[in-house]
Amino acid sequence: MTRHDRWGIIGGQPIVPRDQKRPPFWVWNATMNQLYLSAMHLASWSAQAYLDAISKYRLQYLVGYSSSLYFLAREAKRIGQCLPVKAVVTNAEPLFAFQRQAIKEAFSGTVQETYGQAETVCCASECACGGLHLWPDMGKLELLDKDGNEVAPGSPGQMVATGLLDTAVPLIRYEIGDVGQLPQREAPCPCGRTLPLIEKIWGRLDDQIVTKDGRHAVLIDRIFDPPLRTKEGQIVQRGIDKFLLRVVPDEKWTASDVQLLKRSLTEIVGDVDVEVRIVREIERSWMGKARVIVSEMKGPIAFGTAGIASPTEHNESELLPANSP
Repeated sequence: MTRHDRWGIIGGQPIVPRDQKRPPFWVWNATMNQLYLSAMHLASWSAQAYLDAISKYRLQYLVGYSSSLYFLAREAKRIGQCLPVKAVVTNAEPLFAFQRQAIKEAFSGTVQETYGQAETVCCASECACGGLHLWPDMGKLELLDKDGNEVAPGSPGQMVATGLLDTAVPLIRYEIGDVGQLPQREAPCPCGRTLPLIEKIWGRLDDQIVTKDGRHAVLIDRIFDPPLRTKEGQIVQRGIDKFLLRVVPDEKWTASDVQLLKRSLTEIVGDVDVEVRIVREIERSWMGKARVIVSEMKGPIAFGTAGIASPTEHNESELLPANSP
């Protein structure tokens, strides 16, 4: 990608009024050849306008939140539209396998994941071979347990980083608030790069599932993978043995999928009470992000150090069932 290529980004900046119901939901930045699209206005009723804008501005690359790009890809499939681009780059949220597949099918280009934060103390990007490479020149990363000790390779830990770019306000051993895991064994990446690899980044500390036996369940998003027939899903932990699963079903969803979903969750977290609730959509944050895991648990969690890792209580408004008026 060069500065001459036309590209689009789906982000959370307030570029049009929040209550606006008619396009455009974007602004063209001619200096950067960039179309900035609002993540906050992306919905089923506006998806066609977004797809038309991508086509009109002849975008070659797309960048944006994983959940926003996935939603747009899903709507493109529903409408029966394919918009080939050279590459799609996800940011700001973990990229799950089912999202990657849908994005690839809708835009017929490579899909690559990136990781970073506004504080720019730790970044990573995916190579063509699927490895997520850290940027050592951005900052020094440590993965720590609840006592502040480094975890063994192959084990998840709290991400703490020391930034190397900001000389005005340097951040030293900055607690990012995310959980990550290094590979259990060091091995060269087939791409030939010698940059260190990080195996997985799960996202926010306060959105981790805690089981009755004290485990912190990871890779739990896989319960929404095929053969389950869903468009989107969200896992809400309301208590140590109480879960709510919000599901946006696809057209082939049946009652058997409810039992499959419950069984998939209990196989990971144990014997718990599970409610499956059909919704029209997964509620987004004010910036347009969708959270796959939401914890309403109170109290410290294992990855954090004392005083900083207490999950917050979420007071989210409930969504209407799909068959509601």
